[in-house]
Amino acid sequence: MRLCSRCKKTKPATAFSKHGWCRECLREYSQKRWQNPEIRARQKKLNAEWRARNPDYQRQEARQASKRLHANSHREEIRAYNARWHAANREKRRADIALWHKAHPGYRAEYDRSHQKQRNATEARRRARKCKAPSIPFTAKQLEDRLSMYGGRCWICRCVAVAIDHVKPLAKSGAHTLSNLRPICNRCNATKNDRWPYPKRKVA
Repeated sequence: MRLCSRCKKTKPATAFSKHGWCRECLREYSQKRWQNPEIRARQKKLNAEWRARNPDYQRQEARQASKRLHANSHREEIRAYNARWHAANREKRRADIALWHKAHPGYRAEYDRSHQKQRNATEARRRARKCKAPSIPFTAKQLEDRLSMYGGRCWICRCVAVAIDHVKPLAKSGAHTLSNLRPICNRCNATKNDRWPYPKRKVA
C-alpha cells in the first residue's frame, strides 16, 4: 500500500506508476492540462517538428502498429503455430535457453526475487492447466486485493507468506478461482500438500 501525494489516499502499489501520484490523479491532471488550447497547440507543433526530424522512426512505428494489428487479429493462429514450433523444436529451445542463462548468470534468481508475486501467480496458473482444473479468469489486481486480505501472512499459521495455495487442492478437484486462493508459507505448503479437507491450525 502507498500514499498518493496528491489525493492523500492510501492505495495498492499497482495503482501507481513511477510518479508519486496514483494513476487516477495523473489521468485527471493530464485531462485538465490537455484542455488548455495553448498547451495543446504547442504540443502538436512539437510533435510535428519531431516527426519531421525522425522520419525513419515514424515508418518503424507504422510497421510495429501493423504487426500489432496482425497479431491481435490472428491471435489463435499465431498461438497454434508457436505451440507446433515449440513441440517440434523442444530440444533446440532448451539448448538456447540454457546457453542464454549461462551467458547471464544470476539473472533468473534476481528476477525471481524482484517478481515474486508474478512468479507465484504464474506457477499457480501452470499447475491449474496441468491438472485441467476448472478456472474462472481474474486480473492481477483482483488477485492482489484477494491476497492482501491476509496481510501478507500464511492463512494457516500466520507466518510470512511466500507462495499461493489452492485451499482445495487441484488434485482433489479444486478450482483455480479467487475464492480458492490464499497466501501460504513454505512449511505449511509442504505439510498440507494435497490433503483435503485440511484442518486449520489454531494459533495462540
